[in-house]
Amino acid sequence: METPLHQELKRASRRWLRGLGCCAAACEVRCPLSRWRLDAAGYLDRVNWHESDPTPAPQIQTQTQPQTPEQPPPGEGHQPIAQPPPRVICPPWCRRPEKAREPTTLFVECKASRSDYLRDTQRASELIARRASLYAQLAEIDEHFVKPAEPHLQQTGTYLFSEMERWDLEASNSPARAAVLRELRKVDQSLHGQTKFYFLARYRLATHLIIAAAPGVVSSTELPVGWGLAILRSGELQLEVEPTTLQPTLTTRQRTIRNIASALCTELERADKLRNTPPTITVDPASPA
Repeated sequence: METPLHQELKRASRRWLRGLGCCAAACEVRCPLSRWRLDAAGYLDRVNWHESDPTPAPQIQTQTQPQTPEQPPPGEGHQPIAQPPPRVICPPWCRRPEKAREPTTLFVECKASRSDYLRDTQRASELIARRASLYAQLAEIDEHFVKPAEPHLQQTGTYLFSEMERWDLEASNSPARAAVLRELRKVDQSLHGQTKFYFLARYRLATHLIIAAAPGVVSSTELPVGWGLAILRSGELQLEVEPTTLQPTLTTRQRTIRNIASALCTELERADKLRNTPPTITVDPASPA
């Protein structure tokens, strides 16, 4: 039975995806390569990638028409010229590099309780410590080996200062990095079992994977490889940990947008059915007519 908190997390996830600039977002979306149901999914079109200048849209202007005898007196002849709605600018972590500005897909999994998140709670502290050590090794490999050896992975043009530029480290060919990632996935498999967390990241079924949770349910040190974290505060999600940028195939992205459209149709049909269902009137036989 779904709890009210889990329902609230799903609704907040959909609002959050729309706020990121997703042109389509829905709850209860079927996974593109399995029968799993995703709590929420969004599709961000590439039309937003070149809108990196967050300048506000111009205000509605007024245009004064030349006054003629047939026109109304001054003050009534100002016709507003409609301006396009303000642009939605996706955050830097959600933008793709210049050479790969393709549509982006985002999956959100909601967790309302800690028991719903961790599989092996008895060994959780041991496994989390092991994963923290592996993450430290991964950071050292990235900084001292991958970046000097593969400078082409740097995504230029994202920030003003070069030291703040993002790196597409997932595209690295480093054997040492790949070995650490394999160990990390084994730890995640022990923590979460054969679950969506492990397989969605392993098979790169979305560009970004995010866990949405209530405060205190998930810590940043417990995240599976490749996942980000958003916390529900005051009814809205706030990103705590940025997700890794993955590279799903074109077919996977096409299936995702199709499944989002199908989920939206299901929501509309359900809402229409509820709206057209006549109210049930119960008559007490003992009451006088």
